[in-house]
Amino acid sequence: MKIAFIVNPIAGKGKGKDLFVDNIKDICDKLDIKAEIYITGGIGDGENFARKFVENTEDDDLRLIGCGGDGTLNEILNGVKSAKNIEEKNQQVAIGVIPIGTGNDFVRSFRKPELFHHIEAQLRGTVMECDAIKLTGEIDGVFQERFCANMVNIGFDCNVVLMAKKLKRKGFLTGSMAYIISALLILIEKRGENLKIKLDDRELHNGPLLLMTIANGKFCGGGIKSNPYAELQDGKLDLNYVNDVSRFTCLRILPKYKKGTHLEAGIEHIIMNTKGRELRVEPNRKTMGLCVDGETYIAKAMDFQVVEKAFRIIVPPNL
Repeated sequence: MKIAFIVNPIAGKGKGKDLFVDNIKDICDKLDIKAEIYITGGIGDGENFARKFVENTEDDDLRLIGCGGDGTLNEILNGVKSAKNIEEKNQQVAIGVIPIGTGNDFVRSFRKPELFHHIEAQLRGTVMECDAIKLTGEIDGVFQERFCANMVNIGFDCNVVLMAKKLKRKGFLTGSMAYIISALLILIEKRGENLKIKLDDRELHNGPLLLMTIANGKFCGGGIKSNPYAELQDGKLDLNYVNDVSRFTCLRILPKYKKGTHLEAGIEHIIMNTKGRELRVEPNRKTMGLCVDGETYIAKAMDFQVVEKAFRIIVPPNL
């Protein structure tokens, strides 16, 4: 078995490198395990490392363990899926998660997500197969095929993240305050999206809406249980969309939306939930904001498809 830890040094407000690198070395020494430790240098670096690690390694059994948030997991997943000759070499690649980011929503779909914090649990863990969402379309001006481990967000919550990034980039605000102010500004504007949605060849919606989630896991936004019926192994996309409701209605349903109790009888006219295998989303404007595992992009029409057993995830032994 060949093992590599991929550490995002800015995950969890910059605590990733300081908290974990020395601990990784100590635990590997204690267990007499040789592991490579790679500290990423920027966006896309973890994906490039994962791809090259798989392509340049002849071992049959590989483990890539990401120390970071959902974005780090996303980069490793896409690096593995884009590696050449992986099937010809008959390699078994497992992806681990040590959630030291700010959101860490993927692991929340497991019964005891706190067990993922233990480094030794990732080295001794078992492996389960997990679905993923495949995205195909023009993203940031380039036609791409990519994979999502947890969730895609379109509309209100994606627009909040985009606004917060602008505020941070201009130096006006930092940290959580940037997101709070952005949420208030987006709510005042009631800025969602205007979309045409087709699921398994039937049209679901055409027009304005507040937000939309395309889910493999249950949680987004650092613990919001937006898709309580989503499952990581059911071979289905779990789709939510919230209609273009008033600000008052938005504030009224928000607490239930956060707890995952919003899909109750009598609100079908506000929130629609369904499952399917193939989805097409077209912006009625030129583009739409896209948030994939917490990372934001600008996209045109996109196709989404569930890929069953798309990757192997390391699960702590006591889970």
